[in-house]
Amino acid sequence: MPRAAGVMTVSELEKMLEGRKIKAIQLARKRTGLQKQLEEIDRQFVEVMGTARVVSRRRLKNGKSFRSHVLAILRKSKKGYSIAQLRFRIIAAG
Repeated sequence: MPRAAGVMTVSELEKMLEGRKIKAIQLARKRTGLQKQLEEIDRQFVEVMGTARVVSRRRLKNGKSFRSHVLAILRKSKKGYSIAQLRFRIIAAG
């Protein structure tokens, strides 16, 4: 019996999901390798430039998203804040 277009069996869906899972694992390994290469380049940069200041490219992770920080800060003020004031308060909040 022919199937309708776009309909997949459970086994086909499982195979597709397994393929995506494998691809995600491969990409995670690749990202880890690239991060190690970047750290090595940063180390070499410090040797050449003689400074210990290297800007980290890693995103800081905390419990709140940027959006939730902004909304929480703006709720505290009826007048609002300028972009500079908002930036300062977001950095201070972490």
